Amino acid sequence: MPSTRLSPAVPWAGLPPRPERNVVSSPGNDRGRIERSYLRYAGAGFELAAAIFVPTLFGLWLDHKIHTTPLFTVVLCLLGFAGGAINLIRTVTADQSRQGASKPKKPGQQP
Repeated sequence: MPSTRLSPAVPWAGLPPRPERNVVSSPGNDRGRIERSYLRYAGAGFELAAAIFVPTLFGLWLDHKIHTTPLFTVVLCLLGFAGGAINLIRTVTADQSRQGASKPKKPGQQP
């Protein structure tokens, strides 16, 4: 079944055709890049939370099994925090170096 949608560019639609726009740069071009950047940082936040939460739960379970008070919970929580922080720093510095490499150089600027 043919579509009943009328296009303004079709002469029989009763509307004059729209003039073509020559857009030099549209703001939508950067949208995907910006959204990926936000998602990358949101993912890094979840990774940091999981890096702390999972070892802490394991430490609680281990403390319960071995009958030690909060020894393994505290140690594994701190190790998880350190690992998560290192991963977060790596993610941010890698993203910054990628953005620095993709920026266009100014005329007369040395490479």
